[in-house]
Amino acid sequence: MQAFLGEFGGGRGDAGGNFGNSKDYYFGLSWRIGPGGLFDFSRINASKARLNTAELNAEKIMDEVKRQVVESIPA
Repeated sequence: MQAFLGEFGGGRGDAGGNFGNSKDYYFGLSWRIGPGGLFDFSRINASKARLNTAELNAEKIMDEVKRQVVESIPA
């Protein structure tokens, strides 16, 4: 987002009067479509696979901790 403020002035001949305020506003939005942007399904699927791998590793660690706790309890 950008804003530009200033004054423009002018007059007949060499006169430099008649100044008035000027304001310009700009708001831009952009995105990419395709590789590296929207609808890049290979990137989306790779991210989902990494997430699933991390979740499985966390579950594996939780199972290992549970096993160690159960084994440490005297029978």
